[in-house]
Amino acid sequence: MTMALQEEGFRNFTEKDPRWKLVERIVAAPGFAKSPRLSSLLTYIVKQSLQGRDEELNEQCIGERVFGRSIGYDPRDDNIVRSHASRLRQRLEAYFRDEGGAEPLRIAIPRGSYVPQFERVETTLSGEPYAAAPTETAEEEPILPSTEKRPVFPPHPSHPTRGRHSKSSHPGSGAAGIDFDTAGAAPRSRSKGESRS
Repeated sequence: MTMALQEEGFRNFTEKDPRWKLVERIVAAPGFAKSPRLSSLLTYIVKQSLQGRDEELNEQCIGERVFGRSIGYDPRDDNIVRSHASRLRQRLEAYFRDEGGAEPLRIAIPRGSYVPQFERVETTLSGEPYAAAPTETAEEEPILPSTEKRPVFPPHPSHPTRGRHSKSSHPGSGAAGIDFDTAGAAPRSRSKGESRS
């Protein structure tokens, strides 16, 4: 497959890919338009990652293919890749802090790696990113015993309250000195000194 066909296939693959669209917006921003090397570094590492070639994203390959270093050069003697990667991280942070603050997708390059990481970010209506509030679980309030006193109603007139030591009386009975016999006969008077049997 020729290089031209590879590029055409990549364009067809990334035509609607939001990650590649994000890269296009980034390199068009003023902070990147003035730095062709940073733009080339960003587009290269993202293109390689989208094509599933993360294993080629090492300092040796990037130095040779992006910065034109000779094949087999020693990265320990030339830190051009590390220095530009550090600048790229700073420039990306500045982009998402300023003109790219409303971007729903973020890209970052972790330290010690050249593989780009993408993260989706929720935004408010004003475009400012925000973190979702933690869900709070409502605690059920304990049910306490009621302290309300029940109303006390007076006794009904037709049901008089009887005391502990009260004596049953027959309706129509007279004074305490009159008793009724067991057969329900007429009352019998009791003398003053007579005791009850």
